[in-house]
Amino acid sequence: MDLRNYQRKDLMGFLRILATAVPWQHLYRQTLGKKHLTHPAANRSILSGKFPQFDPLTFSPSKMTIVSSPDQATWADPFIWAEEGKVCLFKEELPAGETCGYLSVVELDSSGLPKELPIPILKNNSHHSYPFIFKYADDLWMIPENSMANQLRLYRCIDFPHKWVPDKILMEGVRYADPTLFEHQGRWWLFMTLAVGFYGVNTNLFLFSSDSPLSDEWVPHPMNPIVSGFHQSRPAGRLFYSKGRLYRPSQDCFKRYGHALRINEITRLDAEHYEEKFIRKIEPWEDDILGVHHIEINGDLIMMDIHRISESTTA
Repeated sequence: MDLRNYQRKDLMGFLRILATAVPWQHLYRQTLGKKHLTHPAANRSILSGKFPQFDPLTFSPSKMTIVSSPDQATWADPFIWAEEGKVCLFKEELPAGETCGYLSVVELDSSGLPKELPIPILKNNSHHSYPFIFKYADDLWMIPENSMANQLRLYRCIDFPHKWVPDKILMEGVRYADPTLFEHQGRWWLFMTLAVGFYGVNTNLFLFSSDSPLSDEWVPHPMNPIVSGFHQSRPAGRLFYSKGRLYRPSQDCFKRYGHALRINEITRLDAEHYEEKFIRKIEPWEDDILGVHHIEINGDLIMMDIHRISESTTA
């Protein structure tokens, strides 16, 4: 995919970033956020809960159960998939003190809690996260984030849930974050942030479409970037419906990466137009919670990940 058309471009947009988000993020890190962001016991954990008839407007995450690693590893980017009578949690796992994460899976019980320890499914010398899973043509596929490789690679499942093999490359030469697929009106839509030109990986959301999720020819949306700003661009999980309305969760990185979640209602999505409106912001609700980063809705089972100070390692 040729990204030169986006190499501009927007000098005023670049100046707006310098005038707002970047100085504020630096100030926050050096003042209010300093003691928390450098806390030795802070890591990411997953929340799990059952919410019949989930409504993003009234949902309260304070009622969820914390699911954390027994060895203080980061657990993040939860995606749920049910297949062959099993409900499984796919996630990013990052051991304490390391910088290269991998993908793992664990089967869940009827309450949405792990039955056992997670098993790695994609682990090598390159960081992987955001294991977005979908089904197409009777096969199960995964399109994880692996931006260090500068390519968007698709994996196919050959033995659920543990065996996945690389199948094809959808895009080359891209530095991206959180690729999120959605089928709508007979086309497949690919949402992801891109780092190109003045556009940073947290600041601008791009949209592409194709008649197949396995295609290597994705059509850029004419409104790209369709959403701009640290506070609303980066994806935070799969799109979902609630009461007939379509929602897109996004990260609010205005203070810092992964600080809060925003729920946005998509009001128009087609080959020429994209429109969404902000509905709700979910911010940390307790003192030991430093950030809210991702949400997954699968029927009545809801999972999130949070950045928190772990009680098990505090004095």
